[in-house]
Amino acid sequence: MTNVVNIGQYEHESAERMGRMASEAARHASARGWMLVTAESCTGGLLASTLTNLDGSSLWYHGGVVAYSN
Repeated sequence: MTNVVNIGQYEHESAERMGRMASEAARHASARGWMLVTAESCTGGLLASTLTNLDGSSLWYHGGVVAYSN
């Protein structure tokens, strides 16, 4: 089963809140044995960076793609 979450609605969140949201997503993914992946554009890899700054991210973060063009 594939679960997709569009977090585009959160693009204006503060860095602190994004960190809390990333921690929560990591906790849920880890508890369920899921791997997270990201696809970003305007954020330029901010979400992937936030996720990989969390301890143990290699256990639940598979990778991501950033397609950014001005």
